Amino acid sequence: MELLYPYNGTVAISKTANGIYKFCEKMIKYDNLWNTMKEKGISEYRLYTYHGFSRQTIYKLRHNELVSLHTINKLCNILDTEIENVCTFYKDEDIKG
Repeated sequence: MELLYPYNGTVAISKTANGIYKFCEKMIKYDNLWNTMKEKGISEYRLYTYHGFSRQTIYKLRHNELVSLHTINKLCNILDTEIENVCTFYKDEDIKG
């Protein structure tokens, strides 16, 4: 399945192998990030004040929007944790919509 472009911040339009277009929810969610940050004592304020994250990037994380792998790598290093403690991948068929 080919992801064509984000739509409305929460879903995307994708093209399946047989050429059918469909709407699907975002496949990566950052719900684990907020629990990990709380456990490690890192606040959103600290991310943009001391670690150079923009407010736009934090907004994207809060709303499960696309961020770069560089951003995810930076979060893993700041929090001294593995990627699964920052984000979760959901296959299209795992997402209820």
